[in-house]
Amino acid sequence: MEDPDRLVSFLYTAVVHDAVMLGLHIVERNTRQKFGDDSEHEAYADEVVSALERQFPIDLGHVYLPLALAGVLLNAQIKLPHGTSDKR
Repeated sequence: MEDPDRLVSFLYTAVVHDAVMLGLHIVERNTRQKFGDDSEHEAYADEVVSALERQFPIDLGHVYLPLALAGVLLNAQIKLPHGTSDKR
């Protein structure tokens, strides 16, 4: 690719889209609640990516549910190897 900035921009939005999709799945699995079907998840992820691409304001709820909450849920599931401390 001749334009590395364009490649990075494309990959960033693709990663954010995938993170939103995965985040919704993680939250659904852990809460045993449905937050829409696959097409609604896709539309939600597209909305988040579109806001980032166009630098539109995005409310905290759009980011919190699929990304921050999923991160918290995953963090709670991570087990450190025996004898390893997470203190820095």
